[in-house]
Amino acid sequence: MQVKGDRSKVKGNLAPFTFNLSPLTFHLTGGLTLVELMVASSILAIGLVMVGRGLLAASATLDSVEDRLEAIRFLDAKLAQLRQEAESQGGVEAETRSGAIALRHRQAAWTLDIVPLEPETAGPETQEPPIRLASAHFRLSWQEGRRTQDAVLATYLDYKPSDADEGLEAGERSDAGER
Repeated sequence: MQVKGDRSKVKGNLAPFTFNLSPLTFHLTGGLTLVELMVASSILAIGLVMVGRGLLAASATLDSVEDRLEAIRFLDAKLAQLRQEAESQGGVEAETRSGAIALRHRQAAWTLDIVPLEPETAGPETQEPPIRLASAHFRLSWQEGRRTQDAVLATYLDYKPSDADEGLEAGERSDAGER
């Protein structure tokens, strides 16, 4: 079937145009062989397996990151609690604390080590007392599959020597004065 265009509707000096509206026909010379079909479905199956493995790996990574974030939140809360204790008591003493918590769906163990640092001595021209600091290390450990994961936060706090430390320092000063 052919349709001819009307020249009066076309502007300019264009020749009349024609369209062939006959139905399109496809001539298939042969079909898909069984081997071609098996190769195509194998390629699709391998692609689907790879996508599935990628999703599982992404899910495991997300789970691990959520555990680590929860651990950091816990350690940050413990650190804030320790800072509050240090402010209210005028400093921290050397000690080690530990405990266990449930980290989402895993058991975890935490430790806190407070270790005094060597005091910074002021120069002989100043009469300022030495600065006393302690290092506080929080560590939270949990098992993830066959691997042990750790999260660590550390800070420095004012050190308040215990009574035994004070007596030891006074003895050291008296020994130094006798020499």
